[in-house]
Amino acid sequence: MEITVKLKQHTPMIHFQWYQSGATLRATELKPKLDRFLKEKNINSIKDYFGEKGNLPYKLVVTATNKDTSVVEIEKVKKDKYGKVKRETIPTFFGNIRATEEENANETKGKKPVPYKFVLYNNVELKFISFIPKIIEEIEKNLPEFLFVTNFGARQSKGFGSFYIDPSEQLYKDPKDFAKYYFTLNITKNELYEKYKELFEYIDLFYRTLRSGINIKDRFYFKSIMFLYAKSMNWTWDKKAIKEKFISKEELKRQKGEHNHPDVLTFKGEKEYLVRDLLGVASFQAYKSYNFDLQYDKGNEIERFKSPITFKPILSEDKDSTKFTVYLILNPIPDDIFDKEFKINKTRGHLELDSITLRTPPQGKFDIEKYLESALATNICRHVDKKFQNDWRFKVIKCIYSQLKAQLKRGVGNDGK
Repeated sequence: MEITVKLKQHTPMIHFQWYQSGATLRATELKPKLDRFLKEKNINSIKDYFGEKGNLPYKLVVTATNKDTSVVEIEKVKKDKYGKVKRETIPTFFGNIRATEEENANETKGKKPVPYKFVLYNNVELKFISFIPKIIEEIEKNLPEFLFVTNFGARQSKGFGSFYIDPSEQLYKDPKDFAKYYFTLNITKNELYEKYKELFEYIDLFYRTLRSGINIKDRFYFKSIMFLYAKSMNWTWDKKAIKEKFISKEELKRQKGEHNHPDVLTFKGEKEYLVRDLLGVASFQAYKSYNFDLQYDKGNEIERFKSPITFKPILSEDKDSTKFTVYLILNPIPDDIFDKEFKINKTRGHLELDSITLRTPPQGKFDIEKYLESALATNICRHVDKKFQNDWRFKVIKCIYSQLKAQLKRGVGNDGK
């Protein structure tokens, strides 16, 4: 028995083999994820067919043609009015834009590494083949939800590699059937690079309000909602602890005196915790103003932790549309991340200058659903100083929060539909 399903790609995948035919979804990534998804569903009719490694006996073939394929640059090099070269990278992508020597040695044969690029395929098909009809039946039944909650490739949680079933397919289901939170963005740009740069810039703005806050000197300031949460729990948040450890007392005193919201630097709770990383462990942070970086120690028990918030952008069905609906998928935070110690090194170049050790909060002290609800209870107009409220960033953030708050009040989505 077999089925074939056509997919629509909504956001680019990050690829270092972009120049090859079929550089799109890989069966080696999709099948294990789908198998795990079906196993977690605990479906009685197929539970006896899972192998020792959790794999199901079916074959998956991914077909992609080069027709209407788009390759999007990750980085643009521009010159300012003084002739100085400036590099502009699509927001939320922080990786090295050049693939490593090891990754593409076979393709380059000793030459310089090929740069990563974004790829968009307009013709992607999945073919599932199995001698066990029940497996194909369950794949048909569960594929829409699986594709809704899953992105592919690098930076998945930030919305890259978003695929969904093409609306022309019988298996298609409205993504809103699976959603509790979503917001719509009207993108103003049509050119592919600018279009996705704008989309991911808006997603990044919203995510930063929840995690680290936004501080663009003299232009825009949004106090971190995570700081407010830590304060409500009577915790010292990690940014204050890090600054007190790595920045001189004189500089810290100057900042406290000049800051319009000095409590982010002055509030001291009963205990200090690494709280920002509950929304995903960052292995690197740049403190450019102070000429040093933060590197998470390789000896840490947990080196990487995926954000519990996944963004799923889906483009409007209208041809040439630049309207995206961005769905928020909230995943329970694994117990493993709580009450764990992290050593964070202050570095400059390859030199380790100092270090600090912080712990994440104890288990049971943070729930992602409740945290988002508390964030949406924030009065954005009171939260941001009036002098910043004409800034385009505030208008975008306010629009997103307004939509999410309205859904929370109505109880829409899979909890209240």
